[in-house]
Amino acid sequence: RKRLLRDMRRGRVVFIWMGFPCTNWSMARRFTRSGPGALRDAGPGLWGLPDLSDRDQAKVDLGNRLLRVTAAIAKEAIRLRIPFALENPKSSRAWLTEPLQYLMRKGAEFYETHYCQFNEPWRKATRLLCFLAPSLQHVLRVCTGMKGICSATGLKHLQLNGLDEHDVFWTLRAQAYPQSMCSALARAIREQVRCWDSIAPYR
Repeated sequence: RKRLLRDMRRGRVVFIWMGFPCTNWSMARRFTRSGPGALRDAGPGLWGLPDLSDRDQAKVDLGNRLLRVTAAIAKEAIRLRIPFALENPKSSRAWLTEPLQYLMRKGAEFYETHYCQFNEPWRKATRLLCFLAPSLQHVLRVCTGMKGICSATGLKHLQLNGLDEHDVFWTLRAQAYPQSMCSALARAIREQVRCWDSIAPYR
């Protein structure tokens, strides 16, 4: 973190991509038999429910620290007018926290995409909180299908509930970014950086 902040202040950083593990911020974690138990809620337990096990409390503490560090980097990027994108699922409770709400008040805006539009069998609605990153908006795609049918493939979305055949939670299987999405975003960021001198807000 210290090295990144130092490089940002010295003008060595032209774009920042950020993300932190969504597992313990996810609304998929709730009191059901088909998934891991809840660690947070959208109210007083946003930063962690009371009476968690030591193991779950450690997960919550780590999640809280990572969010705060990420938000601090993004806050400094806004001050220095360095473009960034911060990724988490659309349903993540992290978006409700004050550090991320602050970034929105300072000019960061949401873009949305769905993984099914990048060759994945699940929809997985995902948000990017972006600052000075208009190029990303043009490569992100959302599913327009109805009743659980994917607009890209015409097939039914795979639901991220329970375990797969290897006893791995489907939510964990779906964590990785789609390769084709990564390629599209990398190209967009590269082109934006190449146009650095011609984009007024960056000067």
